[in-house]
Amino acid sequence: MEPKKPPKSNPLAGTLQTVKGYPDRLKIYRIPASPYWWVRATFGDRRLTKSTKETDRHKAVSFAKNFYDDCLLTRREIPLETSRQFGRCADLLLEECRRRATTGERNPRFARDLKQILDQRILPFFKTLRVADINYQHLSRFVDSMRADECSASTIKRALVSVRQVLKHGVKVGLINQLPVFPTITYKDSPRPWFSPDEYEHLKKVAEEQAKESKFAYKGERITLEIRDFIIFMVNSFLRPSDWVDLRRKHITQSVFDKKGKPILIIETPTSKTINTPVITMEAAVGVYKSLVSRQNQTGSYDSESFVFFPHIGNRDRAEKTMRVLFNEILTQAKLRTNHAGKSRTIYSLRHTAIAMRFLKGEGVDLLFLARNCRTSIEMIDRFYARHLSAVMAPEKIVGLKSVEKTRSVKKSAAKKKSISKKRL
Repeated sequence: MEPKKPPKSNPLAGTLQTVKGYPDRLKIYRIPASPYWWVRATFGDRRLTKSTKETDRHKAVSFAKNFYDDCLLTRREIPLETSRQFGRCADLLLEECRRRATTGERNPRFARDLKQILDQRILPFFKTLRVADINYQHLSRFVDSMRADECSASTIKRALVSVRQVLKHGVKVGLINQLPVFPTITYKDSPRPWFSPDEYEHLKKVAEEQAKESKFAYKGERITLEIRDFIIFMVNSFLRPSDWVDLRRKHITQSVFDKKGKPILIIETPTSKTINTPVITMEAAVGVYKSLVSRQNQTGSYDSESFVFFPHIGNRDRAEKTMRVLFNEILTQAKLRTNHAGKSRTIYSLRHTAIAMRFLKGEGVDLLFLARNCRTSIEMIDRFYARHLSAVMAPEKIVGLKSVEKTRSVKKSAAKKKSISKKRL
């Protein structure tokens, strides 16, 4: 009886070897069934294998090192005790955030925003470091690297908050016993620029002109009246830029708010950066929304599940970027890209304009209810949204000047009525 041949996937005799500088669990080898070198990494009772697609040993070793590092950072089936690197801990935190989002414990945006800042700033610096090795010196060098890139103090502080969240997760899962000391970042509030009433009117005018004349396009999308409607809608709805992206028609209902029956919209977005409460709009948002929906219905088949803006773009990340690019083009054409201090305006400037307009043009606006409607706090309105307002912009609101004007108006009206009565007599 002939002896049983070994499987063709078994290593060829004399080819199984470790990789210098790496644990013995990582090996490269050749097999009878392939002309290439193969790599395998053993973690507990799990063994991961892959072809290097290389016949040259040196290139195979380089591939094996990358394969091993990738396993430690991204393979969820590998025991945590085996991979104590920051990148793996960050990955586990993101996974927990996504799980909690499915049960309603977490806002889904939290995981998306955390992943964005991790990928952009944090992981390139920390991902290969062991969680237990990260100390004040590492954190200080990270801050210095961001300062070298001319990041603002608020951006640096947000990044450190995210680093702290990852390390706190490391404490929870037993990778470290306590958090390291973090550098102190001091900064001054830097509110985003807004549009003054005159600038806002000019912006709307240019948006309408660009919809008729502009040939500018981004990935096949051109400037249309939808961008003008977007500008008006955002200023009259107080929404954050992140709120409009997933906003669907079914999230909007029309209502009235006083005895005269003035129409408003009630918006209930599926998610929000903060508390997810209904938002009521100004009356101007109603007409704009109706005309927007009417034009869309003429060009496609849409229903209550359709997105309000760019309903034909299913990829909402792409929709968000498209709106940003087209809006920036309108800002450029309107010469409003920056304010007088040189700070760049963005879509977020529309929200600042919305809140500022209520103080400039509104009568008897309740600050607490305005904050609730904007899903923010009175403190945030004072620190950021209304920071650029000054008494010069609305002198009638100071020292009761408005009531004096009203008194004069009432007196003139009474005198006029008295004069008419005398003439009749």
